[in-house]
Amino acid sequence: MPIGNALLGAMLFGRPLRCEDYYSERVVLNEESLWYGGPTRRENPDSAKSIAEVRQLLLEGRIKDAEYLADTNLTAAPRNGSPYQTLGELVFTSHREHDPVKNYRRELDLETGLATISYEWSGGRVSMRAFCSAVDQVLAIEIAADCTGGLDFHVYLRRRPFDGRVFRSGESMVGFNGQAGPDGVEFATALHGAFVDGRMHTSGQCLVFEKTTSVTLLVAASSTWRVAKPKKDCLKTLAKASRQDFDTLLNRHVDDFSSQFRTVSLSIGKEPRAFTDLRLDAVKNGKGDASLAALQFQFGRYLMLSSSRPGSLPTTLQGIWCDSMTPIWNCNYTLNVNLQMSYWPAESAGLPDCHRPLFDFLQRLVERGRITARSMYGCRGFVAHHTSDIWADSTPTGGVYASALWPMGGAWLALHTWDHYTFGLDQAFLKNVAYPILREAALFFEDYLIKNARGQLVAAPSVSPENWFVMPDGTRAKMCAGAAMDSQVLRSLFEALLEASVVLGSDEKKRACWARILKKLPATDLDESGRIREWVEPYREYDPGHRHLSHLFAVFPGNHISPLNPDSSLAKAAKFGLLEKLRQATDLTGWSQAWMANMFARLLDGEEAWKCLRRIQTKFTHESLLGDCPPLNLDGNFGFTSAVAEMLLQSHRGEIHILPALPKAWPEGEVRGLRARGGFTVSMEWKKGRAERVEVHSAAGASLRIRSASRLSCSGMVGEPIPCSGGFVIEATVPADATLVLTRLGS
Repeated sequence: MPIGNALLGAMLFGRPLRCEDYYSERVVLNEESLWYGGPTRRENPDSAKSIAEVRQLLLEGRIKDAEYLADTNLTAAPRNGSPYQTLGELVFTSHREHDPVKNYRRELDLETGLATISYEWSGGRVSMRAFCSAVDQVLAIEIAADCTGGLDFHVYLRRRPFDGRVFRSGESMVGFNGQAGPDGVEFATALHGAFVDGRMHTSGQCLVFEKTTSVTLLVAASSTWRVAKPKKDCLKTLAKASRQDFDTLLNRHVDDFSSQFRTVSLSIGKEPRAFTDLRLDAVKNGKGDASLAALQFQFGRYLMLSSSRPGSLPTTLQGIWCDSMTPIWNCNYTLNVNLQMSYWPAESAGLPDCHRPLFDFLQRLVERGRITARSMYGCRGFVAHHTSDIWADSTPTGGVYASALWPMGGAWLALHTWDHYTFGLDQAFLKNVAYPILREAALFFEDYLIKNARGQLVAAPSVSPENWFVMPDGTRAKMCAGAAMDSQVLRSLFEALLEASVVLGSDEKKRACWARILKKLPATDLDESGRIREWVEPYREYDPGHRHLSHLFAVFPGNHISPLNPDSSLAKAAKFGLLEKLRQATDLTGWSQAWMANMFARLLDGEEAWKCLRRIQTKFTHESLLGDCPPLNLDGNFGFTSAVAEMLLQSHRGEIHILPALPKAWPEGEVRGLRARGGFTVSMEWKKGRAERVEVHSAAGASLRIRSASRLSCSGMVGEPIPCSGGFVIEATVPADATLVLTRLGS
């Protein structure tokens, strides 16, 4: 069970405190800034003199020659960055044998962030309660027992094989400090025992407890990422926290956590009175449980609030619940979908402040990306490729065959700032944060794009992450001069920049340049089979069931392809392509199914979106509800939450669409607090698949269009509901800080 306060994370496994194997319980610990090594300059010194030749080879169709040259002269030096690393573990060991454990139970309260483990043994009941407090910056664990003789156990911190330097303070505190590799951050973590009913003393690096019936354990961690003296900071944090008992710390934590989590509530049908693991097993065996989707929706929100808060770093692939020194994919920031997916639900699902760590990171990425843009490509602006790290590395990590040379990472991330603005309409944010980032991203492509034989502006070199195409000679390749995703991302980027410049009254003379670039970007096109073409050139896809859906960016998270557009042919082609990928089923992953669910929701197909979510439940969800790529990846959880929100509410076409992709499996329900673009918050109830009551709160005051399958009415409407395909469109005006209430008319 994961708990966290964004800076400090803990994973509880729930093993009883009894003699068993090497240890009893272990709690995996993470401090968000522990990346191995320090900042490096990894730009390849041969890039600038090679880029023109690589481009020429691509334009001539000599793809293999271009890839070979790029693999040596354009990729980063050294090729690979350093990994994020776990802080270590809190290990509990007991030497006493006891009767078998009975009535074992563990639970995680999503509204409070409190994890509880309890069981009966040795004539009594043992319980462990734990939470990570953002208010007091500690992991707090209370152990209580009324069993015969109390509990005998010891507990210690370890970080194998890098345990660092152990320190002790009196008879109640142990810890260690060290450094995360050469030039890496220095860090410290400490464990403090307080409010002990029994005997406690230190021995070696352990806190030892004898005949204990209750104790509060506090863990703090710190690094030079934020403070000059981590050990001193840990001791100060623990000294302050230890003056409060467990319940006081808990109440302070709950007040903070719950006030943010409870902004959105969701109920779908009747929730079974059964344990979550049994419910998940039942779903995997074909049983229906629509309300499990509501629980997973909230679990994604819980993970976001636990791992990403103002002032923290963004969420990594495994977040602050990584358990390795060499985690898969370095537990890094993967910019070709995974980092973005981790923040898809931030706005719609009511946690906009959780989005801010991404913007702080982006501002550092702009600074670092300017260096890469200038030294690698001779371009202005900033560029970032497909991975990054705590130091905001922007170079092409890995080799060409790992899709390193994809220059769209920064541009895609920049669009998150525009999304944040469109939901909240914060003009200060637009002026000071979003617009400078959007402008710097666009500036790079003003210089980077080149003309192909058709006179189109294309990105070269580039790839369509992380897919292969088949060359005319039958071999496969990845590098290209223009992928569909490039044009779709850039169309969104330059349109956002143009709109933002008008809102702010800025860069009037630049708008003509940006408009010319938009006009020369390749249009989204179809291949011979009737699917969206993935590359500008008519290449055949090597793996039709590939996990990435890059060429459908314009469906989601983009907004240019919609079945509600006057010409819906692209939407039909996109849906056909998605169904073909599912038919091939060669490369399914949890996060890919989550992306697909969001796309089907945008294509207004609730049944296919629900099938994707069910596929996640049956194939890519652990018993704890954590997502499985495989292995553990959090992006699937966040993508799931985003998909549920998109199925219930959409707002990307200048209107609020009520229940746009509601599946038959969700005939009734209620949601409160979903956010829509334009500064609106929406709550609604539905029965028999139709909206019965809708409340729209406006923060800024505005006119709006509402689309719904139900015929809705209220006194604030402008005119009567207008019939349209699939329902009605109505117009209304909501004053600032007021709520419009709409109810269903007729059957």
